[in-house]
Amino acid sequence: MPLQVYGEEPKIVKAWLGVYEYNGTYYDPLGNTFDGDNSYNGPDYIYTVIDYQLDNGDIIRQVIKLNDDDGTTDPAPTAVLSWTDPDGNTHTIFEQSGGNTYNVTSLPYTTEIPVGSQIKIIMNDNYNDDNYADGYWDIYISEDGINFSGAHQGGSYYHNLSFVLQNLNRNITWEVQMPYKNSGNEYYSGIIPFNGSEAIIYNISGDTPYAGQTLQYAPPTNFFVTPGGGLSIRAPIPIGAVIVSIIVMLFISYKRVE
Repeated sequence: MPLQVYGEEPKIVKAWLGVYEYNGTYYDPLGNTFDGDNSYNGPDYIYTVIDYQLDNGDIIRQVIKLNDDDGTTDPAPTAVLSWTDPDGNTHTIFEQSGGNTYNVTSLPYTTEIPVGSQIKIIMNDNYNDDNYADGYWDIYISEDGINFSGAHQGGSYYHNLSFVLQNLNRNITWEVQMPYKNSGNEYYSGIIPFNGSEAIIYNISGDTPYAGQTLQYAPPTNFFVTPGGGLSIRAPIPIGAVIVSIIVMLFISYKRVE
């Protein structure tokens, strides 16, 4: 395979985490409010929002959206067990014991988190309980996007679930669908790049018709743009063209020195 160089791509430069108990209004950690759907029957509707700032200035808001036997809840009932910074310091927000989940840090909880952090997110479905044991993601944030491995969904309800990313500057939404779950358990891993490439959901197994398959989702047009304002499409620049450009620039510099 010939060597190739890729053009400039947007990078994540900052991230913020927000964990809230629903009070009739949805918030994100930057103080914005937004619309959602609520079909949750449990006693404590907790939801989690992550905001990312790209080096082009765009803000991407991420939530998890759930549709199950009882309807749609968006953001899904999601809590954060803990997040760990790049230095290995762990910040605990919720704990689980005796089939219940309870916060050990007061809510709402909002904080800026460094790129390179990991966040452990748990989910409840819309059933009337409070265990938050129906979904689990260990999300790693890099400058190139997010990834997770060994994600799990369980419980007796079916789940149609997705990661919803909204570019707040451009009012464009990218919905990355997780594998449909029947009543039972399923497992999978995922990569959601912020460079214009497709999101990939892989290592799918368990009680799902997508077991053994790989799912791919392309971002909408104009969702990601380069810091210079152009579209971010992961199209390779042939190395020959790069070498020619370097030779031309060196020649021009040489002529100026003469």
